[in-house]
Amino acid sequence: ITSIFFCYLRGMKLMYFLLLILLPGFVFTQNLDSLFGTKEFINEFAELEIKQHLNKKDRVVVRWNTDILIFIENDSLPELKIELLNFVKEVEPLLNGIKIKIVSDKGESNYIIDFSKVYFYENKYWNWWDSEHNIYKGFIALNPRITFNKKERITILKEMFIFSLGNSAHSNSVSAESLFNSSYSSKKHFTKKDAQYIQFLYSDKLTPGMSTKEVKKMIIK
Repeated sequence: ITSIFFCYLRGMKLMYFLLLILLPGFVFTQNLDSLFGTKEFINEFAELEIKQHLNKKDRVVVRWNTDILIFIENDSLPELKIELLNFVKEVEPLLNGIKIKIVSDKGESNYIIDFSKVYFYENKYWNWWDSEHNIYKGFIALNPRITFNKKERITILKEMFIFSLGNSAHSNSVSAESLFNSSYSSKKHFTKKDAQYIQFLYSDKLTPGMSTKEVKKMIIK
C-alpha cells in the first residue's frame, strides 16, 4: 500500500509539472487567437500593414515566404550590427518558421543593409515582391551623417527592418512608444503590440494577396 501511495504522489507531481510547462503556452495561444479576431486589432493591423500600397485599388497582404539572408555592407558601425543581431533573435520567432541569417557572401543574400549611404539625404528601406505578393528582396540604407544619436540610429534601424517585413505604414493611432507610430520619440521601441502585428502578418490565418476586405471579415467580436 505504501509503495502504491508513493507512486500515486509521484504521478501527481508529474502531472502538475506537465501542467506548469504546457498550460502557459496553451493560455498564451488562446489569448492570441482571441486577440487576432477583435475589431480593434484587425482594424489597427489593416491600417498599419495593408493600407499603404503603391496602387490604392490593390491593398493586399505582402510578406516574405523565404528565409531572410542579410549581408551587411560597409560595416562601419559595429554597435549597430550588434543591435541588429539581438533584434533578429527577438523577431525571428514571430515569422512562423522563416529564418533570419547574417551571411558573409553578398551573392548569397537577398537582403542588404548598408550603414554608410552618405549620398542619401534620408534613411531609406525598400522591399520587392512578386506577382503573388511574396517579398523576395530587401534593402536598408542608413546615413550616419544625418543620424548622429546612437539610440536614434538603433531605433531607426529597427523600424525600417520591421517595415521591410511587410508593406507597413506609420500611424498616429497606435501607442507613441510603437515603432509604427509616425512621430519621433526617444521612448520608441519594439512593443508587445508591435510583435503581435508581425506575428499575425506571418500567421497561417493570412495569405499573401489577401485584401483589406478579406482580412476584416476575420473580425469575430
